[in-house]
Amino acid sequence: PTTSTTMNGRGSLKWILIILLVIFCIGLASQYLHTLVFYYRVITSENESLEDVVLSRQLLNPERLGKCGPIHHSRIRKTTKNQIKSNQNINASQECIHIVTSATKSYLTALLASINSIQQHTTRTVFFHVVTTTEDLPLFKSILPEHSLSPLEVIEFKDTRLRPLIRVWENDRYQVYYNTINYARFYMPIFLPDVSEVIYIDPDTIVMGDVGDLIEIFTRREDERRIYLAAVESRTTKTHPKSFYCFLVNCDDPEISKLITENNKFFNAGVFVTDLQRWREENVTEQLEYWMRENTKRPLYIWGSQAPLSLVFYNRWLQLPF
Repeated sequence: PTTSTTMNGRGSLKWILIILLVIFCIGLASQYLHTLVFYYRVITSENESLEDVVLSRQLLNPERLGKCGPIHHSRIRKTTKNQIKSNQNINASQECIHIVTSATKSYLTALLASINSIQQHTTRTVFFHVVTTTEDLPLFKSILPEHSLSPLEVIEFKDTRLRPLIRVWENDRYQVYYNTINYARFYMPIFLPDVSEVIYIDPDTIVMGDVGDLIEIFTRREDERRIYLAAVESRTTKTHPKSFYCFLVNCDDPEISKLITENNKFFNAGVFVTDLQRWREENVTEQLEYWMRENTKRPLYIWGSQAPLSLVFYNRWLQLPF
């Protein structure tokens, strides 16, 4: 009986080990398959046309276009992607200030406060371009017209090209940086094919001055060929304990070390003025996607949309005096 019991115990142990080995192999295979699928999506994302990021656009209050009409209204009336074409002869109107913001429904209240603050402090005509998701589009279309005295359009953003390019290596706000709407600003030349100077503003920003002043400072800049973005310098805060490049990006990476020659402070990408015509000439959107794609292969930076913008505009931005 003792020998039989011992053999049964060894047999049970053998099966336990086999089961554990099978579970381990399944887990390993699953992880390997997940990695393959991830990189397949990264590679195939390039097959989608940049123009496909715009699913639709709708002007919510056409009667308020005013001085903004000649610049942009012809592009709004059509919603098909065939209408989203770049125009190489673009002249910005100083009488119409184009503001881009992107938000989901969780930021709707903050967005309404932001729009209201801009309208209260700006003397010139402002045109709001609000980028949102397919899911939140109906809500935005129903709420925003009641709160905007300025022309406002809603742009439906398709994120299938962008989504595979997001990889967050380590951060305590992990899920926040996987929200694709945070990266929608990368596609502003596609959203506004006939616009040059534009202001991007995060939806949770309260504006206490005339945004027209930002455009005026930007248009008076020196070295226009090299400098085509203006923003405030990033400041040290509780959530941003350091504001130097080598905190934001991996300066030990050989490719980044060739680019970042000085550990300067980077700019705050929550509010900036830029020239979309220069974006088109320099293929800035493609450059931003390049850094995101490289970051899927090796850890190049922390956070989300801030780092790619900081890399592309290294030594190409003007510090605003605020």
